[in-house]
Amino acid sequence: MLDRIRSLLSQDVFANISFLKMIDTCGDDVPFKLVERGGEWAAWLSVPTWRSPYDSAVDPETEFVVYIGCSEDLRLLQEVVSEIPRGKSFVFKVQRPDFRRVLEKTFQLRKVREFISYTSGLDSVLSYSPNVVEGACLEELLFSLWSKNGYSRHEIQGYFEQGARAYSILESGVPVSTCLVFPNYGRIW
Repeated sequence: MLDRIRSLLSQDVFANISFLKMIDTCGDDVPFKLVERGGEWAAWLSVPTWRSPYDSAVDPETEFVVYIGCSEDLRLLQEVVSEIPRGKSFVFKVQRPDFRRVLEKTFQLRKVREFISYTSGLDSVLSYSPNVVEGACLEELLFSLWSKNGYSRHEIQGYFEQGARAYSILESGVPVSTCLVFPNYGRIW
């Protein structure tokens, strides 16, 4: 069943990247639900917060992180959302404003953080600055900045083992800004 969810989510990898990544990370040992009807679908995956180093660090008071996905028929999303177990504390990963409106019919929500993703085409021209230092391994000097964003040492080390790169600006030997580029899901970095 998770293979089917993966297939449906893969129709729009960018919108569903977090959900797809957690399917691969957690396998089928976490609760999930899929409803398909007439070519439309909706699904959720509920991951214990402790399974995600990032979520454990930034939302330690929650029990589960719930990923949701849906085609265009929001009635199916409402149907699957109604089957999320009650009596637990959740963080919902919401990719679309209309998903939030559906969730608000069943759960009392408050926004805790927001991420905006950007992408560039294959034809993008990159320019390099002499002030930027490139790194290909976990450096203690930079780890303190990454850990403030909820990354664990084990997680960062794993990214570098997969080819991650760090781009940082140092002032008087002290990092003032860093960017970590790593494989997120499939061919998406």
